[in-house]
Amino acid sequence: MKQMTWPALSLVLLAAPAGAADGKPAVVFVKQIVEDGKADLRLDWVNTIRVHGDFVLATSHRDGRVNVFRRDVKTGDLKYLNFVDLAVQLGRPGTHLDAFPVLAGDNFLYVTGAWTHAHGNADGLGLRWYKFDPKDGPTRLLGAVPCDAGRLQTTPDGKGLILSAGFSSAFYPITLDGAGKPTVGAKVAGKGLGDVSVPSPDGKQLYSVSDGAIGRVDVGTDGSVAYGGSCDLSALKPKPELRAQTVAVSPDGRHVYAALWTYKYNALGLFNRDAKTGALTFAEELKVDPNMVGINHIVFTADGKTGYYTSSPENSGACLGWFSRDPETGRLAFGGVAEKSKVGPNDFGLAADGGTIYMAGNWNTRFFNIYRVK
Repeated sequence: MKQMTWPALSLVLLAAPAGAADGKPAVVFVKQIVEDGKADLRLDWVNTIRVHGDFVLATSHRDGRVNVFRRDVKTGDLKYLNFVDLAVQLGRPGTHLDAFPVLAGDNFLYVTGAWTHAHGNADGLGLRWYKFDPKDGPTRLLGAVPCDAGRLQTTPDGKGLILSAGFSSAFYPITLDGAGKPTVGAKVAGKGLGDVSVPSPDGKQLYSVSDGAIGRVDVGTDGSVAYGGSCDLSALKPKPELRAQTVAVSPDGRHVYAALWTYKYNALGLFNRDAKTGALTFAEELKVDPNMVGINHIVFTADGKTGYYTSSPENSGACLGWFSRDPETGRLAFGGVAEKSKVGPNDFGLAADGGTIYMAGNWNTRFFNIYRVK
């Protein structure tokens, strides 16, 4: 899927980060979840982490698996339940893949994605769904339908799905019937739409980033989607062939952030958001600490005053870190780097109810980490 990078940085004076002055880290390492031969748990390069209620889904890139864990909300600890042997089921065992699973409907597991280094939708995995047993995890494959390569997320009401497809620069609404069968709706295309999809706090918009713009779709209460427009990223002077790009929305809905990275280039842009329409206007390019280069994923706490990020491999950041945010200006200030996170993690999942972060590994790591954030 499309990957997308720092230009000349504006001079912005940043406030001291929360948790830095008193020496208390905002992210504390708890433990590693490692491979277990006896349990047939394989974790060769965990590249996607999804938190769904009492469950954590961790996809294993080189093993071609979707691993399912039950989590303890209070402690954040995990119990391994089961896995979907995706690459084997697709007839290509041993082939690396990037899968994006979600839980939705009445206990169903849905998976999309693409074979690694995909060049187009022909390298997609399609959309597959499984019956999900809350006690033991996935039980059986129920069906498969073709779809563009992309990532899934649930609609705001939790009754449907939305596929964000990078190669197509499009989103697709997906309805689910009583038996969990998905029906892929009409293509909604537009500038700025890619495989990243982040909801606004009110659930009325989804934001994406691609082709030098932040794209927006408006989401209806019934899960329908319509293209809402885009905001140009030219002020950040984006480079071609970006290695990573992502977008994030502050919990108060006032600000949107775009992070772009490729070799010898990084940029972090701040945009103001219109609460009524969802439209964005460029505010400024943020100057940030060198540890915050190569950002590929950002999540905020509920009060919007603290955020967590992962930084891609192949750059000087390559970590799980945290920062503080000024709710008035939207500016960010680097806070610190989490212990045992300098592996260039691809992704992480924040379980806000228990204050837990699950950080995916990368490359030759055969584990993923658990952190506490409060």
